[in-house]
Amino acid sequence: MPPELTGNTKRVPAPANFMADAFKLVSGTVIVQVLSILASPLMTRLYSPEAFGLLAIFTSFSSLFSVIICLRYELAIVLPETDEEAANLFALSMGIATLISLFSAPIFWLAGPTLAQWMNTPELSRYLWMLPPVLLFGGLSMGHPALNYWATRTRRYKELSVTRVIGAVFSTSTNLGMGFAGFTSAGVLIGVNILGAIISPLILAGQVLRGNGKLFLSSINWNAILGGLKKYKNFPLYSTWSSLLNTLSVQLPVFMLSIFFSPVVVGQYALGVRILQLPMVFVGSAIGQVFFQRASAAKNNGTLTEVVEKIFLQLILLAVFPFLLLGFVGTEIFEVVFGSNWIDAGVFAQILVPWMFFVFISSPISTLNSILEQQQADLIFNIMLIVTRAGALFWGGMLGNIVLTLTLFSASGVALWVFFFLFLIKQAGVNLWVILKQLGMKIWTAGLFLLPLVIIKFIFSWGALFTLIASVVSSIFYYLYLFHHDSHAKEILSDIPYWR
Repeated sequence: MPPELTGNTKRVPAPANFMADAFKLVSGTVIVQVLSILASPLMTRLYSPEAFGLLAIFTSFSSLFSVIICLRYELAIVLPETDEEAANLFALSMGIATLISLFSAPIFWLAGPTLAQWMNTPELSRYLWMLPPVLLFGGLSMGHPALNYWATRTRRYKELSVTRVIGAVFSTSTNLGMGFAGFTSAGVLIGVNILGAIISPLILAGQVLRGNGKLFLSSINWNAILGGLKKYKNFPLYSTWSSLLNTLSVQLPVFMLSIFFSPVVVGQYALGVRILQLPMVFVGSAIGQVFFQRASAAKNNGTLTEVVEKIFLQLILLAVFPFLLLGFVGTEIFEVVFGSNWIDAGVFAQILVPWMFFVFISSPISTLNSILEQQQADLIFNIMLIVTRAGALFWGGMLGNIVLTLTLFSASGVALWVFFFLFLIKQAGVNLWVILKQLGMKIWTAGLFLLPLVIIKFIFSWGALFTLIASVVSSIFYYLYLFHHDSHAKEILSDIPYWR
C-alpha cells in the first residue's frame, strides 16, 4: 500500500527497482489491452469501419483538448520536495480543468455543426456536445491527468491499474452487448466509451480522497495555490503549447484523412495505428510515467545518465521484434484476426511501422526536457513535427492517394523522431555508441528469427492463416531465446514485482 501523507511530509523516495513500479502500472494496462485485443475480432465484425472512423474523430477531439485541460500543471505535481506544495498544485490543476470544461461548453454546443461540416462528417455534430463533460473527467484517455500524477507521486500504481481495468471491463462488455443486440451505430461506440472513461477517474478520486483527504484539507490554501501558479509558470507557457502541438500532430492524420478521404479510411487508419501502439500502451506509457518520478530524483543524486541509458536499452529490446514482425506480415495478421474488411488497416500499419518504432523508444523519455526545465526544446520540436506532418498529409491528400499520403507522413515522422532521439541522448549524457550497438544487435537477432517467416510468405506463399501461425511460433521462440540469453531481458524479467 502507498504511504499515508500527513504533516510536513517530504517526497516519497524513488524505489530501488524502477521496473518494479513500471510493471505495477503495466499489469493493469496489460489486462486492459488483453481485453481490447480479445474483443477486437468481434468488435470489427459487429461495427463498421465508418463507425470506428467517427469514434476515432471524436476521440481525436477529446485527446486534443484533454492534454491541456490542466494547462500542464499536473506535470509539476511530482516535482516539489514537500507533499503540501504538491497538494496545492493538485488543487490548482483540478480547478483549471473545471474552468476550462465549463468555458468550452457553449463553444462546442454552438459551433459543433459547423465543425462537423469542416471535417466532412456532418453526423458527428450530434455527438460533439458531449465533449465538455468528457473533458472534465480527463477525456477518453485512461483517467484524469491530475489524479494520475498525484497517484504517481504517491506511488499508487496498483490503484491506477485497478481503476483502468474497471473502466475497460465496463466499456468492452457494454460495447459487445450492444453490438450483439443490434445497436451498432457510431453513437453507441462513442457513448459507451464516454461512460467507461468517467468511471475510472471517479473511482481513483475516491481512493485518493480516502487516503490523502486530511492532507488536502490541512494544506490547500489560496496563497499556496497562487504561489504554485507563479512558480511553475513555464508549464503553461511552454509545455501547454508543446503538448497541444504534439497531440495535434498525432491526431492530425485523423482530421486530415477525414477531410480528404472518408470516415471509412479514418477507421482503417485508426485500427492500424491502434495495433501499432500496443507496445507503447503495454509498457511504453507506464515506463514513461514511472521514469518521470525516478528521473526527477536521479537528477538530484547525479545518476540521471545511468537511468536514461538503462531505460533506452530496455525500450529497444522490447520494441524491435514486434515492430519488425508487423512490418513483414501486418496484412496477414489483420486479415485473419479482424476480418477481410480490415486488410487496408494492415497495409496502413506496415507503412507506419518505422515511425511508430522511434516514437516508442523516444516518447517515454521525452519528459526529460521537463525534468531539465528545457520546455522550449519540446515546443520547437513539436512545431517542426506538426509543420512537416501537415505538409506531408496535405500533399498526399491533394493527390488523392492514401498510400502515398501515409508514406509521406511516416517518413516525416521517422526523420524528426530520430533527431529527437539523438537530442535526448545528448541531453542525458548517454553514450550514443552503446545505444546504436545494442540496436544493431537486437535487429540482427530479431531478423534471424523472422527469416523463416519471410520465406513462408514470399517464397512459399502459404496463405494468411499459416503466416499468422508461423508468426506466433516465431515470437514464442524469439522471446524464449531473449530471456534466456540476453542480460537486459533477464533484468527486466527479474524486475517483475509481486504486488504489495
